Amino acid sequence: MEELSSSALTEDIEAIEAAAAAGGAGGDPLIGSLISGRYRVDELIGEGGMGAVYRGEQVHLRKQVAIKLLRPLARRMPELVARFEREAVAGAHIRHPNVVAAIDFGQLDDASFFLVLEYVEGTPLKDAIARGRLPPARALRIARQIASALAAAHEKGIVHRDVKPLNVLLDAHDQVRLIDFGLAKVNVDLMSSQSRKTATPSPALTSAGEVFGTLAYLAPEALRGMDAVDARADLYALGLVLYEMLTGQHPFDTKNVVERLKQQGPGGPPALRARAPDLEVPYEVQQAVMRLMEHDPSFRFQTAADAIAALDEGLAALARSAAPPAPAGGGIAAAGQAPSGEANAAGGAAAQAAKAAPREQAPSAWPGPRATLLARAHRRPTASARWVPLAAALSALAALALGVALWLVVRRPAATTEASAVASVEPPPAPAAPPPPASASAAPEDDARGAPSPRAQLSRAVATRNWVLGARSLLALAEADPELALSRGLREEVLSTVAGIGFEEDNPAADEVFDLLTNRLGSGGLDVLLDLVRARGGTKAARRASEILARPEVMARATPALRVLFAFRKASCGGKRALFGRAAAEGDERMLFELQVLHGARCRRNDPCCFRDDKAIADAIQQLKTRLGT
Repeated sequence: MEELSSSALTEDIEAIEAAAAAGGAGGDPLIGSLISGRYRVDELIGEGGMGAVYRGEQVHLRKQVAIKLLRPLARRMPELVARFEREAVAGAHIRHPNVVAAIDFGQLDDASFFLVLEYVEGTPLKDAIARGRLPPARALRIARQIASALAAAHEKGIVHRDVKPLNVLLDAHDQVRLIDFGLAKVNVDLMSSQSRKTATPSPALTSAGEVFGTLAYLAPEALRGMDAVDARADLYALGLVLYEMLTGQHPFDTKNVVERLKQQGPGGPPALRARAPDLEVPYEVQQAVMRLMEHDPSFRFQTAADAIAALDEGLAALARSAAPPAPAGGGIAAAGQAPSGEANAAGGAAAQAAKAAPREQAPSAWPGPRATLLARAHRRPTASARWVPLAAALSALAALALGVALWLVVRRPAATTEASAVASVEPPPAPAAPPPPASASAAPEDDARGAPSPRAQLSRAVATRNWVLGARSLLALAEADPELALSRGLREEVLSTVAGIGFEEDNPAADEVFDLLTNRLGSGGLDVLLDLVRARGGTKAARRASEILARPEVMARATPALRVLFAFRKASCGGKRALFGRAAAEGDERMLFELQVLHGARCRRNDPCCFRDDKAIADAIQQLKTRLGT
């Protein structure tokens, strides 16, 4: 496990491990003993340098429990004892079916601390991922349960700070249990039943600027110190876990700290297909993952409830995609085929939520009509693409066959899955091959010779983070098929490409791409710019897109829905209130989402930006829902 911690703590842990190894010979004296007069220790199930975990029984209730023991030598490490206490307090205050509950906490005669937990017989999610990536519906149901556990923790003011596959247990029915709150941010004094004035201050868990936890799942802001971490860091880690479940791989594939920081930059993680080229999931799923993993916390989901609603939309989109019978070997059903009961995923979002956590209620903070529109734009026929040999075509009618072949090269990707398009069009990669020419007119000749189509080249560019190649491929694709370039199914790849080339301000390809979106693709290109501002905020590309959209001559060509949404995002708190009427009359599903996020955001009393109890925004949301038919 990669962890960052103070050097003093590391040295102490090593000393404890050495002492434990020296005294570890012989049988365990705790086996068969009674702790605190009611917990019998039955079996050692896990051991480390700082402590051990046992399976036991509450003898009066005849109930199995897990008993965590902190060794006496840990007394010299007050920070470690404080973390043990925090795990106990967090587990005792969070009552939720997806969180392992703490039952008791105390100290033995030899000064060992013990913690009694609910006993769960399960498998770490890490082991499930190691066996291969999870079907999309199963991955989303697991992620939803983790989000639900986080919502319960955050409601109590508890931030887990170590969400990772190893800390998620799955039972035989895929019921999730979030464990190990030892690094949680918990205000023990505020949770005490005693007055704050009489409570003994608990020791500080971190020093200023200290960083701890599992590096691979830390949010970028954690590097400023753990005091900079709030509940949104847990959501970032949830995004990493979901990405890993869907692709079978971590998005940032390096253990080098400096290199990882570069990969976690404002450009965002690589697209899902960069790690799993044959993965087919709806736009809603891609958007949920990328939104969870926004570099800037202010652009992530602000609450776990928002994340739950987005995951429900992803499940609903998967259900719609799986509804029509798919040909064998293709489509979403083949890429994410769910074993046994998982085929029932097509039953609808409500049924999915009930199956995943029957005692939970999912807040509806994610707009509905967007799912229908985007799923319809994303779905493509799933029949595998097959090339007709050029020689056979020429033997029938050379001139006509050549024309048909060229037309197929340009149009075929829009009628195939991403996997089949790449497999049938893309030749074996040549490391030293030069990028294709920037001119779109050269693309058909290249395709006629069997080279990758612009669509395939765009996927390759995103997978390899070659943004110059991506920009040239996007320009060629827009020239050949503007509708495909603007489709929602390609939106994540397009946004990644534009955000990436935006960092290379001196490259002419960057100017060409922004000119394409501003002047040559109509209002659809302006929609891409607005999505860039919303999804890649803080990047150079997003700032450039915002400057372009702010020009009156550009905004005059935008749709009313885009104009009111852009104005709303730019407005002050008072200015937003003045736009509620226009938002209800002109807004689209994106506007509905912005209003719902603003209305549901937590805020302080007398905060001028607080809209939680504002009747005007509630009325605007209802009017917009009625107009959109949701």
